[in-house]
Amino acid sequence: MKLTQGMVLRVLINRFHPEGVESLSPFLGEDALRLLEGETLEFNRPDELLNAHHRLLAKIHYSWLVPAIQKLNGPLQAHVIAQMPEPSRSKLAQHFQIAELPERLHPFLREVLVHKVISRLGEESHIHPQLVESGTFSDLEPLTKHQLLDVIDCLGVHDIALEIKQIVDKRKLAKVIETLTPLQKAFLKSAVHERAVWNSTPVGLENWAGDRKNLLRTLHKRGIARFGIALQGADPEFRRLILLKLDTGRAGRLQQVFEEQHPEKAVQTCEKQLRKAIEFVTREAS
Repeated sequence: MKLTQGMVLRVLINRFHPEGVESLSPFLGEDALRLLEGETLEFNRPDELLNAHHRLLAKIHYSWLVPAIQKLNGPLQAHVIAQMPEPSRSKLAQHFQIAELPERLHPFLREVLVHKVISRLGEESHIHPQLVESGTFSDLEPLTKHQLLDVIDCLGVHDIALEIKQIVDKRKLAKVIETLTPLQKAFLKSAVHERAVWNSTPVGLENWAGDRKNLLRTLHKRGIARFGIALQGADPEFRRLILLKLDTGRAGRLQQVFEEQHPEKAVQTCEKQLRKAIEFVTREAS
């Protein structure tokens, strides 16, 4: 039984057999039972599952919505933006320079307008988190955009962890560490002791001129690369789900990494580092 079939069957069981899967166990195979026991869907209306992509709007970064809304005429833009969940609502109003949004419409009309935008977003907008095989990195899905960026910034620290050990000038070493964010400094304490079977090309700290913004930008780009390499073998729909949480600029860079071929050692190393970064960011947020 496929995952999508199991999802629909779980919802139908909720509706017509509230006593649970056990009552149907004599009629189901082992694979179906295993799949159904792992599902935690609580709603009992199939249409909620079929229309679940509407709820994905709350997780989509507002930058993905800009092109679709831009194609609408002025007055309609304001009405569509007014139906959006926060923080997209405020961000979109600011982007389109709309000082005052109209009141939210009746739920039915709201759905019509929201569907108009969703239909212009393309295939990726119809992904529902519970229909996606997240695999090893299921802990990524609940993370917010800011937490994902924290994970990326932590991954970038690995690109200087090895070089830091080789800096002889204590003043320069102190300046490099001082440049990092508080989160990166805390993560560096463990990253510097790790032994990786693969490392990317050196950042070149010996020749660093002391530009703080430039170093942080470089580490962020390196972190995006490691993040993408780690997700090389992930389900494509799960990867799109993660991309939708990020702004289109970072998502574009990640997509390029996905399309490249990477050595097996690089993938294994980055997967391990990503798991540790997720655990670290999640722990720091709690």
